Amino acid sequence: MSLDRLSNDDHLPSGRDKNKTTSNDALQFIPRRGRLVALGTKAEIRHRDVQTIFAYIAEIPQKSTSGVLRAIDISIREHEKEPINLQHLKRVIKPEQLPTYPERAANEVLRIAIPTERTGPDLDLSTCPPEMSKVQDAVREESQATLYLFLCPTTSVPHAILSTLLNTLMPSQDSVIQTIRVPKYPPISSSQAEEWSQNYWPTVDRKYNPFGPQPSVIEKARRDILPRVSHLMGLALEAGKKVKERSMGLGIGAVIVERGESIVVAGDGRRVSGKFRAPDGGDKPARGQGNPMAHAVMRAIALVARKRRDLLAEYPPSVIGEDAGQSLSADTGWQEDRFLDKPLTALEREIYNGGSMKPGGYLCVDMDIYITHEPCIMCSMAILHSRFGNVVYGSRRVGTGALCAEREDIDIISGVDGPGRGLGYGLFWRQELNWRLLAWQWLDDDDDEYGYLEYDTHV
Repeated sequence: MSLDRLSNDDHLPSGRDKNKTTSNDALQFIPRRGRLVALGTKAEIRHRDVQTIFAYIAEIPQKSTSGVLRAIDISIREHEKEPINLQHLKRVIKPEQLPTYPERAANEVLRIAIPTERTGPDLDLSTCPPEMSKVQDAVREESQATLYLFLCPTTSVPHAILSTLLNTLMPSQDSVIQTIRVPKYPPISSSQAEEWSQNYWPTVDRKYNPFGPQPSVIEKARRDILPRVSHLMGLALEAGKKVKERSMGLGIGAVIVERGESIVVAGDGRRVSGKFRAPDGGDKPARGQGNPMAHAVMRAIALVARKRRDLLAEYPPSVIGEDAGQSLSADTGWQEDRFLDKPLTALEREIYNGGSMKPGGYLCVDMDIYITHEPCIMCSMAILHSRFGNVVYGSRRVGTGALCAEREDIDIISGVDGPGRGLGYGLFWRQELNWRLLAWQWLDDDDDEYGYLEYDTHV
């Protein structure tokens, strides 16, 4: 269903007011206000804090730079046992570019002092033409100009070999080999590269992220999502409220869009079966977490599958009637309606019947999903295996969510803050999995609208 049918205002305030969309009663909802934040991958979070190794640097005459570098590279190829890729570090810098190393441990300074032999007295410039003084100044400046060279990691070439090498190449120079700490891995942002350049060694920002999606990909997706995210998050929130009002599930909703058009909406249906209804109408179901196959994400994907089937020639299109939700009553058995792949509310039915889906598609390729809450491990893997392009969620689920790669150490039973932070699952972008997608959090200006869920509730 086109977003134009849902609302014509891109700047509606959040909260409860009269400025709801009014295409019809079923589609009344309030677009949200907030901001969109891209999630960091697990590898990005792991490498957010710098990991360093020891390396050798040396100050040498500028005129000797190229020869020394060639000799060092030959020595590295000869002696290095485990190659380390440090192409993110500048190889040659000027003395004024040398960091002050405020956080560096005391350097081990190893000197190679070779005295320069004098072969005769200094030249008396008073007996030379006036321009000779200018020539001498230029020669002295050139001979005194030095550069700092990044030689190699300390594990690549033994110090004794480096000392002998520099002694052989520059027998008349005083050379100093220093041991410093340098970042082992490339930076993941321009700000990180700048920080490392100031604290460790000049670092190159190649605008390439080795641990997650490239910045250009993220920005392109952001521009595509921003025009409609407030509407879709409002629609997902409304879908969750509708099922909660009917005691079918928790206030959790999901919207799936294809090329900007919403095609299905699903609310949480974990309590539709009588076995899982809360006996006193409270938040806790009669049995555990309720029907896991009726989570909002699972239902939304199941509705897409039903629409895919309807697009096949051998299946006639199915228009869901008014009694669709009523047919899945509390008395229906667990085995009969566990997937709940039919709309439960008028809102779900309106979107399902009105949203068109292009034929010939595969799974949920070229689709995005918007969810009120961070999905659990099961639903996150379902999103992954369904081949979505983007996933956007609203409320963070610290204890049970599986998309965020950063986990706060909170005890899952007591909900008490622990000593620090750790790594979460970050399932949306893992090298060992066969699909990756972009994940975002919608930081709503009024997150109280998402309601309270128990800490250990799986969304």
